[in-house]
Amino acid sequence: MRQRIKEVLEGILKDYGESVDFKVTRPEDREFGDYTTNLPFLLAKSLKRNPVEIGEEIAKKIRIEGLEVTPVRGFINFRISKGVLQNNLLKAIEEGYGKGEGKGIKINVEFVSANPTGPLHLASARAAAFGDTLVRLLRYKGYTAESEYYVNDAGKQIDNLALSVDARIKEIEGEEYSIPEDGYHGAYIRDIARSAVETDIKEFDELKSFSVDYILNMQKETLKRFRVEFDRFVSEKWIRESGRIQRVIDGLKKAGKTFEKDKALWYRGERDRVLVKSDGEFTYIVPDIAYHTYKFERGFDLVIDLLGPDHIAHVPDLKRALTDLGYPGDSVELIIIQWVHLLKQGKLLKMSKRAGEFVTMDELIDEVGVDPVRFFMLMIKASSPLEFDIELAKKQTTENPVYYVQYSHARICSLLDHAENEGYRDLTPEGFENLNLGEEIEILREIYHFPEFLEDVAESRDLHLIPRFLMELSSLYHNFYQKYRIVGGEKEKVVPRLFLSMAVKNLVKTGLDLMGVSTPERM
Repeated sequence: MRQRIKEVLEGILKDYGESVDFKVTRPEDREFGDYTTNLPFLLAKSLKRNPVEIGEEIAKKIRIEGLEVTPVRGFINFRISKGVLQNNLLKAIEEGYGKGEGKGIKINVEFVSANPTGPLHLASARAAAFGDTLVRLLRYKGYTAESEYYVNDAGKQIDNLALSVDARIKEIEGEEYSIPEDGYHGAYIRDIARSAVETDIKEFDELKSFSVDYILNMQKETLKRFRVEFDRFVSEKWIRESGRIQRVIDGLKKAGKTFEKDKALWYRGERDRVLVKSDGEFTYIVPDIAYHTYKFERGFDLVIDLLGPDHIAHVPDLKRALTDLGYPGDSVELIIIQWVHLLKQGKLLKMSKRAGEFVTMDELIDEVGVDPVRFFMLMIKASSPLEFDIELAKKQTTENPVYYVQYSHARICSLLDHAENEGYRDLTPEGFENLNLGEEIEILREIYHFPEFLEDVAESRDLHLIPRFLMELSSLYHNFYQKYRIVGGEKEKVVPRLFLSMAVKNLVKTGLDLMGVSTPERM
């Protein structure tokens, strides 16, 4: 419907000989209808006319079946008729309701990409929940989306990891040892050391590879437990050995984008920055540029990177360097995943990976379960810090948002079982016109907008809107269920209300599936 409205308005706009970037959106206040447009207000500026008059003028030209059109103070509001909402109900009980068709756009989504130097922690849990949900949603809406994990298995941190393990090996064997200044102190280092002793690792390079593989396998197990499985893991070590880094350096030199100063090679980007240090070592951005060239070489139209807030600064130069090398730098999209603050009994838990004092993903999952972790990690906009309340996440009451939403699904399952026991089997879809109470229409309206809602979320990447939608829909249904009898209520409304319940169940299941959250049938 929204697309139909926009097409009609674009046709009317041609009559005015003007070009304005108008919007057709859902108003925040539902009293104003299902859609609104600012077209009259924008036209008034260019035509130097009264927006109210233009709104009334345009409204008279709009003829769309099933739509009420009302001009309001320079805007035009649209309300979908009850008949359209009621007739849509049958579609909404079908599997795949709101699913998009193939869009021919190939998207790479990279997320988590934690250094293989220790267990995954809370920031990784948030990135994993967000990234996996985004990939699921993009696929549902018809995009070709692939998930990717970049393994930072090269550089000084890997040397420090191996040195830390080597120190623990010495400890096990009764020799003198010392952990390097930037080493790692967690109990998992001793586990790696014991395994390395059993495997009889001798060479330092072999110990580095062994340690990285050990931790990466540990991280993969955690992710699998979290219902996240990646399509591809890409090794930084492999990127370095593939020759791509030198091609990046040579390409930027050829493009005239480098200069030498203080025996180092610099890049002329947003600000001058070092590419190759005076000792010949590459800075962080160089393998990252090379890695992104590899993404585009595989035919992706869009590359989405989920990064922590400490990575923001290098992104403009990354995109510019890709453009200088002939790649579509503007096709790199950055999503910032802010930190997670864990609250337990009102106290903030502090984390430090090197000191070994941190809460891992596994520990949080052990404490509250996968469903609450995934749901809670998505409740706040990704660019805002998140406070994760452990006590709330553990509650088996409607105070807990994930429990509240899951309960709506379980409640409807029980209702449908009860209806079947009362003889309501193989239902014929009829009597939908009897769904005319305010509460019923409000639920029908949310059901109708669900496909557009998912499209908007897929385009905006505002995944926090999914749990919000599910909580609002669940609230509407719980309130309706408590106020009106379904089985045993008004005879002409029993079947329509069962279909209404089935549609809500389908939407809740779809939303929770996209979030990687389970849909229990009994609670």
